[in-house]
Amino acid sequence: MNIPLRHCRVCLGERLTPFLSLGKMPPINSFPAGEDDFVAEKFFDLTVAFCEDCSHAQLTEALDPKAVFSDYVYFSSMSDTFVAHGRELAMELKEKMKLSEKDLVAEIASNDGALLQSFKSLPTRILGIEPARNIATVARERGFPTVVEFFTEELGKRLREEYGPARIILGTNVLAHVLDLRDFVRGIRSFLADDGAAVIEVPYLVNLIDGLEFDTIYHEHLSYFRVEVLDRLFQSEGLLLFDAERIPLHGGSLKVFIGHPNGPHERTARVGELIAFERERDLGTIAPYQAFALRVAAVRERTLEFLRGLHDAGKHIAGYGAAAKGNVFLNYCQVGPDLIEFIADRSPHKQGRFTPRNHIPVVAPEEILRRMPDILVIFAWNFADEIIFQQSEYRQRGGKFAMLLPEPRVIL
Repeated sequence: MNIPLRHCRVCLGERLTPFLSLGKMPPINSFPAGEDDFVAEKFFDLTVAFCEDCSHAQLTEALDPKAVFSDYVYFSSMSDTFVAHGRELAMELKEKMKLSEKDLVAEIASNDGALLQSFKSLPTRILGIEPARNIATVARERGFPTVVEFFTEELGKRLREEYGPARIILGTNVLAHVLDLRDFVRGIRSFLADDGAAVIEVPYLVNLIDGLEFDTIYHEHLSYFRVEVLDRLFQSEGLLLFDAERIPLHGGSLKVFIGHPNGPHERTARVGELIAFERERDLGTIAPYQAFALRVAAVRERTLEFLRGLHDAGKHIAGYGAAAKGNVFLNYCQVGPDLIEFIADRSPHKQGRFTPRNHIPVVAPEEILRRMPDILVIFAWNFADEIIFQQSEYRQRGGKFAMLLPEPRVIL
């Protein structure tokens, strides 16, 4: 079921102007098992709009969160890069917040505990909140206490009563998925200790535009954030965005720190500097977004020319990373198994299945060395360094890697 956008998710304004359409897309993390699933596939409009009142970029339609997230295929611990990021974040917050054993660290959308495991070893008290029952089961089996619900204001109040206020609330790559942002933020306000901090990480709109990362636009990502819009969002519900920084995770992200206005945190100069930077880029106007849409429109022809050229030269092409972004790219560019013979992925939950609509087989990484394609296209480009390191033997045997954004090219 699709849910049309009635008003801006941040400011509640109604002046919304579409600027980019990627056409009809399947639910991008659905992996059909065979012919019966192929004929049952559904497709939904994927369009991004600009709010003329607060300049927030957001999808015009959402899928029912319960249908998308109650049973999920993405497991965070499959990424060594993300696990390492969790270790770094835990050490940073231990020092910055002077965390002790009695402090509660809660993570919203905690997945299989990949991030919480670093906080568990500090030690602190930990709590996961994860709506996907299948993933929450894995987290519990690994020893991470997990509440299986979507995070809301009502849940935030209930968690505070049951567990006490959270000294740290983590939200890594969850805010963009949230249908009701204002309710979510009120939940943070209710659950957060008076001297606590919420640490929110989101993909950064500037990196999306500069890197032509249109493949990060899909039905699960309802919002595309920048600092000024985040500042307005949290301020609207009585919270203070007191620090912000750019980090390299997922092709370029923002990490922002949120607290109570009367708490101990003072706003840093970095917040104002990033807002000034965004204003210099005219991101409060629709023009940069329209220019981005024009660049996206040129991608399909360029990609097909590149892949067909390799294919016509007798090259066997495969992919690595049956990621959501890869599925967006393949669907938009209309690339199928005639050009990409298979896609390798570490997740056993995807192996033996097919990519949505295009129906490219998803296999275990061991198939790469067994079949030795000439070119391995990295679709999970945010983990490119990790993938190239993992596939060092493939490279030693003469295999080549390719990337398709922002320009199609063979890289090694």
